Amino acid sequence: MRIAVVGTNNDNMYSGGRYHALIMAYAMARAGMEVSFITNKKPKFFDDLDPLAPGQVKYYFTKNFKADMPTEQFDFVILIPTGIFQPNFYEAVFEFTRTARARLALVNFESGNWFNEVSPAPRDLRLWDYWQRSIMNGGLVLSSLRISQDYAKSFYQSP
Repeated sequence: MRIAVVGTNNDNMYSGGRYHALIMAYAMARAGMEVSFITNKKPKFFDDLDPLAPGQVKYYFTKNFKADMPTEQFDFVILIPTGIFQPNFYEAVFEFTRTARARLALVNFESGNWFNEVSPAPRDLRLWDYWQRSIMNGGLVLSSLRISQDYAKSFYQSP
């Protein structure tokens, strides 16, 4: 199986979601899948995880998620969403998924309904619009926890 994991990184971020994404990539590579990790910056924690499957995750670095993207086909593109509104990133991932003739999977760290129920500072649900759009054409939701899956079932709707 050919998998592309796509997400943003920055020079000083130790994000739990970004770390989760790289753990998934190396676990899938170790299990024998062909895994590509597509991002704008080398993850700060790369050295923590590469020993799990040394050299088995292929990296692509892109400035805008349109240039420098792989041209081959994939079975799945796994979208690592952001906690901020970045329409250009999501639209580029959607286009890449179509071009790669892949199915799209969303890693669901949190859904808007769950976040706003437990957060002392609720956020505008529009921050999750692209998370919801990512599964509108039959995309797969990969939740981090059983409780997040429970909330996801009511938050994400797909025809």
